[in-house]
Amino acid sequence: MNYSLSPFLAVGLTGDNVHFSDWSHPGDAQTYEGANSTIKSLIPSLRVFLPYRRVGFRNRFKPFLEVFQVNSSIATTLAYLPFGEKESFEETTSKAFNFGYGARLGLELALTNRLGFQLTYGVTKHRLKSKLYDDTSAIFTKTEMGMFYRGLLTKKLF
Repeated sequence: MNYSLSPFLAVGLTGDNVHFSDWSHPGDAQTYEGANSTIKSLIPSLRVFLPYRRVGFRNRFKPFLEVFQVNSSIATTLAYLPFGEKESFEETTSKAFNFGYGARLGLELALTNRLGFQLTYGVTKHRLKSKLYDDTSAIFTKTEMGMFYRGLLTKKLF
């Protein structure tokens, strides 16, 4: 959800829910057998874009740059073999609240003045803190494609 402040600036608020599983592990190491992680994020953003042109075919394209902060709840579960056991895995879960940041480059293609397509490519860096592993950050890249609908085209103040 985005709200335009001016022809060049918008603020937004989005949510994200990412789940990872089936991690690979080298050789005979079974540390990551059955491991999974879930990241639930609330993302406030600031978007800077070029306005539509008034005439010609290019009036339908609107490139933008978006920067954002990521506020995340990360839950990671690792399974391990207790000492002396061969087939019995035990699970340990770590939950933490983390912050991060990121940026997206995007392009909107307007089909009508209300409806259109959007394509974005973004990079997000999560700062991590967990009892289960020593990593302090994770970097994700994501390509997104979707449709948008503008509910309010003009502001009216009474």
